[in-house]
Amino acid sequence: MQKYDGIYVHIKGPDEPAHDGDFQKKKESIEAIDKYFFSSLLPKLDIANTIVAITADHSTVCAIKAHTADPVPLLVCGGNIKPDGTMSFSEKAAKLGSVGELKGVDIMPFLVKLAKE
Repeated sequence: MQKYDGIYVHIKGPDEPAHDGDFQKKKESIEAIDKYFFSSLLPKLDIANTIVAITADHSTVCAIKAHTADPVPLLVCGGNIKPDGTMSFSEKAAKLGSVGELKGVDIMPFLVKLAKE
């Protein structure tokens, strides 16, 4: 992994059950990604010299079975980033985090700035 400046991974899994209106399956899909993908990836990273960002490209609300313009959570860790006390990853928790709300177009410049600090 050290030869790459960045890696982008798109996992569509949680979107499908949301379009079906199945909150429980959406939740289970997110938990499976955490358990199987991130538990394999994170130990392979030098987290002190790596910025990890987890977000979504859009919100899909189970109640309406459709995409919305609602803000999505952004989790950022690694490098010199200090925890801000946010203990969960959700739209509600994201509003309480230290990053605040960013427009999608501002996320990559924000991450590059963090990587240079």
